[in-house]
Formats: sequence, C-alpha cells, structure tokens
Amino acid sequence: MNSTLRNLVILILCVKLIQLAVPAVAFHVFPFQNEEIYRSDNIVYPENEPVTWKTAYKTWDANHYLYLAEKGYLPRGISNRFPPLYPLLIWLAKGVAANSALIGGLIVSNIASLFAFLLLYKLARTVYGEAAGLHAVKYAIFFPTSFFFSRAYSESLFFLLAVCCFYCLTERKYVSGGICAGLLTLTRTVGCLILVPLSVCLFFERDNKRAGSLIFFPILAILMQCAFFQVFTGNAFELFMPHCMSTSAHSVKTVLHPVQWFLENFVNINYSWYGATNNVFDRIAFFLFILFFYRILRAQGAILFAYSFTMGFVPAMTDHFMSYTRLLIVVFPLFIQLALGKFHHSLILTLMLICQIFLLACHSLGFWVA
Repeated sequence: MNSTLRNLVILILCVKLIQLAVPAVAFHVFPFQNEEIYRSDNIVYPENEPVTWKTAYKTWDANHYLYLAEKGYLPRGISNRFPPLYPLLIWLAKGVAANSALIGGLIVSNIASLFAFLLLYKLARTVYGEAAGLHAVKYAIFFPTSFFFSRAYSESLFFLLAVCCFYCLTERKYVSGGICAGLLTLTRTVGCLILVPLSVCLFFERDNKRAGSLIFFPILAILMQCAFFQVFTGNAFELFMPHCMSTSAHSVKTVLHPVQWFLENFVNINYSWYGATNNVFDRIAFFLFILFFYRILRAQGAILFAYSFTMGFVPAMTDHFMSYTRLLIVVFPLFIQLALGKFHHSLILTLMLICQIFLLACHSLGFWVA
C-alpha cells in the first residue's frame, strides 16, 4: 500500500471513529427529544425498550432493518418496504457481533462504506487524476449527511454496489457490473432505476453482446425479489404496498404534474428546520444539486448523468423531499464533480465536517435529520 492510499485509509478511519463517538457523547451531554413523540413517529425495536445510549445508534429506519434481521418479513408488515439484502447481511454479521443485530449492522455499513470510498478513489483517479480521486473521497466522507455511511442504514451498501457497478463499466466488465446492478435492486427500492443508466450504456455498447448482461441481472434480481415476497408475505408486490402507511408515499404520478409538485413542495408549504417533508435543508440540497446537474453531463458523460438524474432528481419528484439529503449521498458523481471544481476545497470540507457533526448529534438525539 503506497503512502497516499495509506493516508486516505487513516483519514477514513478517523472520520468513522468520530461518527461512532458523537452519538454516545451527544446522548450523555444533551437531552434526548421527547420520548413519546419519538415512539409515536417511528417504529422502535424492541418495542418496549427504554431509551438508552444505544438508542442513539439506531434511530428511525435503523429500527426497521434490525427488526427485519431478527424477525424477518411478515404479511402486511410496515417494515416490508425495505428490500431484503441489507437485513440479510445484518443477520449474517450477527454471528461475529455477539448475536447483536445493531453491532452487526454497524459492521456491515462501515466495512461496505470503507471499500466504497477506496473504490471511488480508484474510479475518479483512473478517469480524472490523483487529485480528483482524493478530493472526491473527501467530499463523500465530509458531506453533511455522510454519517449515514457509518450507521445501520442501507446507504453504505448501496453506495458500494453503485460505485462498483460503474467501475466495472469503465473496465468493460459487463457481467460483474450487471451483478452489482442486480444487487442494487435488492438493497433499496430506488435501485430498480439503475436500469435507466444501464440502458444508456447498452445503447452505446449495442454492438457488444456481453453488454446485455447489464440489463439481464437487474431484471432477474427484481423477479427473484418478487418471488421472495410472494413466499414470505403472500404478495409478490408487498415491497411497494406499505408505502401508504409511511409519512410520505412515493408516487410516479407527481412526475406528470410538475407545476403541482412545485407548488406543493416550495410555495404552499409551512417550512421547518427539522420536519420530515417540509425540511428547509432538503430543498437547499436539491437546488445545490441542480447547480451541478449540467456540469455532470459535460464532465462525466451521459451514463453517469443518467444515474445522477434517476438517483438525485427522481426521488425528489416522486416524494415530498422526505430524507432527500440522505438519499443524495449515493449520487457519487456529485462528489466527483465537486472534486473537479475550482473551489477552496479545504475550507468547504471543514465547513461540511462541522455541519455533519452537528446534524449527527441531532439525529442521534431523535430529531429528524434526513
């Protein structure tokens, strides 16, 4: 391992130590938010478990993943809206985590994100040079909501599979890229949209017969997932049914009514600093993303532009910006584009890290942050 890569690994591990330490410190220094409100707005697992320092490490969606890892999928379960790959990995990791789903989830997320950052460095360095590779990883680590990569959330696994998929494309390893894409569909529901950028790639590589595997494996994975839910819940489309029970239901219908979507999400709305669907930060993040949208197309090409569109723009259009600043962290072309920008990188990265620590403390105390 050369000195550059070694220093990068040290930086990643140092930031992860901070991300793992902040929740415990915040819990012992500041009061946890109203427990009654926290329980009414979220599934808590185990159901009657009191609020302790451990709660700071498994807020919000993490409880769903831990529940699924230990209890599995049941008919009409509210946690069924989460695909099975990440809970399965937590279940497997329990074997080396003292039979703790929480520790297992933290192990899976931190290992996945560590390899994802290193692969992102390799991808960006190969195409844009050493400096771009290093800065891309730093932006991915220091982004205000990147602390989710160290928590029991599926973003770290999704991020790893996405970067691996497109790295395989640059190496023209289409079978490996297709397998990674298939696993993406088993990690988050939005993973099905990987078919859009892969279709763009297939168009450019239409003379290459092996490129067809880019579409084959995701479709196969989707069919396998439907069979999985049919067996365990009795409904092949159970994955999409519980959205009606959540705070904000995804709907493709809003794409057909952009004016109504704009009015509902930017004009006729009571803004909040920490609301789930009326959050100011989510909308600021969206507009900042829009500023880089065209630059991604020019600098990184149509395939990564299509990926950025489906993972960064579509979730905003089909939802009420719920968790948008968290969903945005899997759009790795954004970090590459930031790295390519002529900015004062050190200043921006420092401000991002300060913001991240503050948001992580709030999130750990039960407040809604992405």
